[in-house]
Parts: sequence; C-alpha cells; structure tokens
Amino acid sequence: MLCIVISISFALLLYVPIFFCQQQIIKWFNCNELYPFIYLIPLSVLLGGLFNTLNYFNTKIKEYKDIAVSNILKSFFCAIVQIVGSFFRNGPSMLIVGQATMNIFGNIRLLKNFLRYKSKIKIRNIITVSKRFSKFPKFYCLGVLSNNISLNITNILINKLFVASTVGFYSYAYKYVGFPISLIATSTGQIYYQELSEAKIDSKNINKIFKDTLIKLLILGFPIFLTLYFIIKPGFILLFGEKWSMAGEIGQILIPLFFIRFITSPLSMTLLVFEKQKILLFLQILLMNLTIIPYIITYILKGSLIMYLYNLVYILLGYYILYLGIIYYIIHKYSKVDD
Repeated sequence: MLCIVISISFALLLYVPIFFCQQQIIKWFNCNELYPFIYLIPLSVLLGGLFNTLNYFNTKIKEYKDIAVSNILKSFFCAIVQIVGSFFRNGPSMLIVGQATMNIFGNIRLLKNFLRYKSKIKIRNIITVSKRFSKFPKFYCLGVLSNNISLNITNILINKLFVASTVGFYSYAYKYVGFPISLIATSTGQIYYQELSEAKIDSKNINKIFKDTLIKLLILGFPIFLTLYFIIKPGFILLFGEKWSMAGEIGQILIPLFFIRFITSPLSMTLLVFEKQKILLFLQILLMNLTIIPYIITYILKGSLIMYLYNLVYILLGYYILYLGIIYYIIHKYSKVDD
C-alpha cells in the first residue's frame, strides 16, 4: 500500500512541470502533436508504478499464472492501440496512449488479487512498514524513475538526431523483439526473487539458486537470440514489407543488448532481496547517464543512426557486464556467510 501511495504522489507531482511548462516541453521534443497527449504521461507513470507494485505483491503470494496473463494482456493491448491509432495519428502520441492503455489492462487482473487482502491494510501497518523499509522510497523509487528514463530516452534522442520516422523503426524493432523476450525474463525473475527470498530466510542454497538460474537463462537465451539475429531482418520484410527493412536492421544490431538484458534482468532481483537499494540506485543513475553518451558522440561527429546504435550497444554491454559482476559479488558475499 505504501508503494501505491508513493506512485500516486509522484504522478501528481509530474503534473506541475507539465501544466506550467508544456509549451517548452513540446518545443524541446520538436513534436507539436504531443499536445494534448502530454497530460497522459503522469497517468502512464502512475499506472506503470502500480503495475510494478502489484507485480511484486502477486509474486509474493505466488500468483504466477495471473502475472503471466497480465504481461500478455499488456503486450496485446499496447500493440492493438498503437496499430489502430497509427491509421488516425502518427508519431510518439500513440506510443504514450499505448503505454497507458497496456498498463490499465495489465493491472486489472493483478489488482483483483490485491483487493482480496484489503481488509489487512491498516494505517498503523503502513507507518510501521515505511519506517522499517525507509530505504525503499528513498532509493528504489528514484532508481525506478531513472531506469524508466533510460529505457525511454532513446526514442527522444533518436528523434533529436534524425527524422521522426526513424523513431518508428526503432520503436517497432524494440517492441516486437525486446518486449516478448522480456516477458520470459520477467517471469524468470519473479520465480528467482521468490526462491532467493526464501533461501535468504533459511540461509541456504543462495549460491546454487543464482548459478542454476544463470545457467538456465544462458541455455534458453543463446539459441533464441542467435536464431533471431539471422531471421529478424527478413522477418520484418516478410511481415511488414520492404519499407520496414530498416527496423529489421536496427533489431539485428540490438540483439546482443537484448541478450545481456535477458540475462541480467532476472538476476537483478538479487539487489532487492538483499536490500541493496543504494547500489541499485547508483547503477540505474549510471545507466541513465551512459545512455546519453552515444547521443553526444553521434552529435559531435555528425554520425549516422547505425553509428549511434553501435555506440549504444557497446557502451551498455560494458554496463551490464559490470552489473553482473556486482550481482555475483553480493551472492558470493552472502554465500560465504551461509557457509
């Protein structure tokens, strides 16, 4: 309940700069059609925060089937809204509408499970939890914001560097390749989080759970991404036509980045289990800053989209290798305690 209150408060705060600086924001994005959809951004942030909260709650009560169904519904309704909306309006406005819509439908099923426990929600308990887990709102929520900015800022930077249609190619490549794969990673991460949390309580099998999950992700991910690398470009041409070949080429360049995110994302739950919110915040702020570096390089050198994407992939590959190293260090540290 505390997380829901924080999400609502933060979304309301976002309306302040949007209300007073909407023209400046639209001018900076170089996209007049953002109005009036810009007012949906705080709603989308709120719904995304609620989804993360409800996701963790449903993981705790082991409603894995409902979590999987919710993720599928999110993907389905996001695609439907953006495809249908593109017939009436092009550009980033439909991305905002699709983001808000997918979280509405993704939250419904998870919210039903949460409401079954509403009788146990007490103001006294919220205050107690806020004191016990004071690091969570201080560091984790800010970290989630930094992470969301990192994931979405690429669209903005591409739009600043190149023509608007390029954003569409990137968005389609990211959505049709990255999002379905992230469903598998998310489901794996939820199971890993539950198993590691229980192992932490019992002080058993922490290292084994980490290694088993890592091996499963490698065995599952390597053949999938290797196959995708060779079929993604002809696949886009076959499904969407020759004019979408650029989206296939973008997807092909991003495959190594998708692969290492597929490995890292589930294992990143380690930091939450062991309450390493400060480290998590540092890593997510680092990611946000590193994401801007390819933009600066490409802008100074007046490079192409391909140059920008390769720089992005190389820099973020290094970041995720560092991330995995930190996760391994934490696992090794607490495994030694177990021994």
